Amino acid sequence: MHGELKTYDLIQRIYGWILKTKGVEIVNAVRGMHRKAFEIAIRQALGNAIILERDEKEGSVYLWVAKTTRTSYKKGKFGLEIDETGVRIIF
Repeated sequence: MHGELKTYDLIQRIYGWILKTKGVEIVNAVRGMHRKAFEIAIRQALGNAIILERDEKEGSVYLWVAKTTRTSYKKGKFGLEIDETGVRIIF
């Protein structure tokens, strides 16, 4: 729990810096490594959250926008194709 507090504090400070510099933040986190409440808190601390997931049963990869600020967006899950030519979003 102490590590989670330090991590949350660091993300808050980084996000404050991002707002000042008008940059974009990218945080790579693996779902299930922390308590669910902590994962939600981190998502809320950020300006935007895009979740990438793999459906183990289907073997497919998709993304969904969990949160965004100051921007409208299309809701739902979007498929991804990832290969040697790059990443394509399938609507």
